Amino acid sequence: MLYIKCTKDYLEYFKEESTIPNFCKKLIFIYKKLFGKITKTKSNNGEVWLIPNDSLKFKENIIKFLKIYHVNTLVLSNNILSWKEEIEKLNIRVLDGKWLYRYLISDITKYICLNKNQNMQEQNISIIIRNTQEIDFENTKNLSENCRSLNLVTKDEYKFRRLEEVLYKEKGIVLNSSYNYKRSLLKSNIIINVDLDEKEFNKFALPRKAVIINLEKTKIYNKGFDGINILNYEIELPEKYLDKVLKTDSFNKEVLYESYVYKKTSPQNILNEIKRDNLKLMHLIGKSGSIDIKEYLKV
Repeated sequence: MLYIKCTKDYLEYFKEESTIPNFCKKLIFIYKKLFGKITKTKSNNGEVWLIPNDSLKFKENIIKFLKIYHVNTLVLSNNILSWKEEIEKLNIRVLDGKWLYRYLISDITKYICLNKNQNMQEQNISIIIRNTQEIDFENTKNLSENCRSLNLVTKDEYKFRRLEEVLYKEKGIVLNSSYNYKRSLLKSNIIINVDLDEKEFNKFALPRKAVIINLEKTKIYNKGFDGINILNYEIELPEKYLDKVLKTDSFNKEVLYESYVYKKTSPQNILNEIKRDNLKLMHLIGKSGSIDIKEYLKV
């Protein structure tokens, strides 16, 4: 994994055991800053490119090196997130926590139920999907086995037929499938919008009191909606991932954790890794920031 970090702390550009005098370190730092020089170092999870500031000169150099190195995935420090769009034009994935969000759906649903003081088995859940990924089948299976009823809202219903057959044969679970703007969501306590854009999602009639897990971070325009719209999440970074170079005041901790578990393997392997890490959700985020526990009791 490649990390790009902008930091003005000149000491970060030298190893702790370095015997170079401080005034020389400062001069070297000034030289790097003037001439757009990138410093390469190592972290526990890959390579880190350190840059002294976020000027256009450094961005141009970074873009040039990324083309040469054929990088596929990287993480940006918080102060240069504005580079994301331009870097993604190179067909490079810049991690932003959204991939991990999809893997945390079951955990987030359990967290919501805990704060509502309700059992998962009492919940009617709807999951809305346009373009399915492997993790969506795992999420659908896990949710359907633990909630009262699961309503699948998708135009790709045929992709779930095999899962539907297995759930019915092995567990006696029936998946409800529909894509009706007026009725599909009205009986839902929890609604999971996986990938519908704002325009399409707002075509659906919503129950007045519901919790929406919104991976697309869309606004709700339904004037009658008085529930909770979850747009993001916060985790506690497991201690084993703490790194002297990749400090959590420089990087988003959700993105840092994502960079450690992001890999080409089965969704079940990743879910097992998250479980082994005993990952802890700290807060869920709405449009006004962290959602207070009292808010869950109102829906």
